[in-house]
Amino acid sequence: MAQKKHYSWLIDPTTGDYVLNKGNPVRDDSLQFPAYARLKIRRGSWMYAPNADYGSDYSTVRKRTNTTQALLESIGNKALQPMIDDGRASEVTFTLDQSSRNGESQICSIVDTDSNILSFELPSVGV
Repeated sequence: MAQKKHYSWLIDPTTGDYVLNKGNPVRDDSLQFPAYARLKIRRGSWMYAPNADYGSDYSTVRKRTNTTQALLESIGNKALQPMIDDGRASEVTFTLDQSSRNGESQICSIVDTDSNILSFELPSVGV
């Protein structure tokens, strides 16, 4: 049985804004918006989240002084793991690129269950 497609709106990961076509948001069935939301939303803070584990723990990192790249990548991978658990993705790779002008930028690569590869970069982890 084929898995049901989940639709959302296409997001420009560099700005966080919806992509518009003639003033209307573009509908998207890729995993870009779910990944974007899981990385950018503070865990437990979104009232429409399906459970209390939705989101990431980047807000807790701001309080630490000894933040490592491995810790930040671990937080990103933990935030994206539910997409594998619920069967929408078969593989998720999350890394940080230190060459960003404003700190680390997030590089996310997702392989969905149809073997489509989606890669995008987010400008900053906000740490």
